[in-house]
Amino acid sequence: AALLFAVHPVHTEAVSNVSGRSDLLFSLFSLAGVCCFVQPSRFGTPGASLACLLACFSKETAILLPFFLIFCDLIWKPHSIPHVVSYLWNRFRTFHIWTFSALVLFLSLRTFVVGNLTPVPPSPMDNPLVEAPFASRILTLPVLVLHYLKLLVAPFSLSPDYSFNQIPVVSTPDHGLFLAGTLILALVSLAVARCWGRSRVGIFGVGLTVFPLILTLNPFMTAGSILAERYLYLPSAGFCLLVGLAALRLRPSWLALP
Repeated sequence: AALLFAVHPVHTEAVSNVSGRSDLLFSLFSLAGVCCFVQPSRFGTPGASLACLLACFSKETAILLPFFLIFCDLIWKPHSIPHVVSYLWNRFRTFHIWTFSALVLFLSLRTFVVGNLTPVPPSPMDNPLVEAPFASRILTLPVLVLHYLKLLVAPFSLSPDYSFNQIPVVSTPDHGLFLAGTLILALVSLAVARCWGRSRVGIFGVGLTVFPLILTLNPFMTAGSILAERYLYLPSAGFCLLVGLAALRLRPSWLALP
């Protein structure tokens, strides 16, 4: 997984342009927050709070990091604890309250400095979804998922610019790309449901792929671009983890480690 992440072509935009620095820092501090979650006794719960705060300062999409850590708690909940609500409440009081406090601090500082929480809408030339109705945003979402999956699996054709009409806005549910993207989402949801409780690392890889992309898919707020390869920097880590896990499961017997 690490070797694939090191050479994946989709990282080109994020690492070669100065403007991609925010994605690199966002990924660094988000993974640092995950490390603090995995080993709270070594890094301390305030370390997770600091990592969350620095990730939010790096890029606003990090506001979902505290929710992702709760998702991780659901994945690694001990089987001996039957009550999910009481378990999450205890975890919130001892760990997650720090990360959500950092999120509240970031939102307060942003409101104080900028004057509001919502970002400045981009130009329709950069993101046509700015002027699209809410129904078109939802219908276009599976199309964006399909394009991002293509960039992760087969990054043969890369581009630094997906503005204007590179990604057509979908207005009807009978669009071919919408149907294909919806099928992919359904298959992923089915796979997560089948693997839940069986492969915790696999579910974590899916979560690491999905959570950083949620806000960039323009469901409720408009991103700076309708699609950008730099948005895949952190999600590609989850994808590479899934590829490594699949290789581990599918390896021939003569490659088995002692």
